[in-house]
Amino acid sequence: MLVGTKMTELAGLPIPSMDWLSPVAPQMFKKFKARCELYLSGLLREKSEEEQISYLLIWLGDDGIKLVFIWALSIVEKKKLNTYWTHFENYLAPKSNLQLLRYKFRTLKQEPGETEDSFVKKIRILVGECQFTSPDSNSKRRQTKLLDKDATVTLDTALYIAD
Repeated sequence: MLVGTKMTELAGLPIPSMDWLSPVAPQMFKKFKARCELYLSGLLREKSEEEQISYLLIWLGDDGIKLVFIWALSIVEKKKLNTYWTHFENYLAPKSNLQLLRYKFRTLKQEPGETEDSFVKKIRILVGECQFTSPDSNSKRRQTKLLDKDATVTLDTALYIAD
């Protein structure tokens, strides 16, 4: 650990710090991690993994350390640097709002001048994000209703029938 050692390796260099309150915390964490990895693979590469974890914990600050305390890490996990990176990335990963995504899907309209290919790509992306259980399948009843409509059927009508 760092107790009793000097941090002369990093003298004069900016200390990595994480702004946990930033509205763009996931992006800030990416920058924080990149700087830490430069130090850990460069100047501190000769340090043991446990010593590198100690540096990381110091750089994380009080808010980061509080997060570490709430994780139920095994003794083995506590000794692996990758454990910390993975947990922080999962913690900061944007959480999807499934209802909002499905609303966006249902209200999606082709923009004037937008190609059909571009519009279909948007639809496919949203279908994937909406986590529909069977995005390519429809009941026979719904298929029949849609096929009964003429060429003037609107996307809203088709979505209503498919619902």
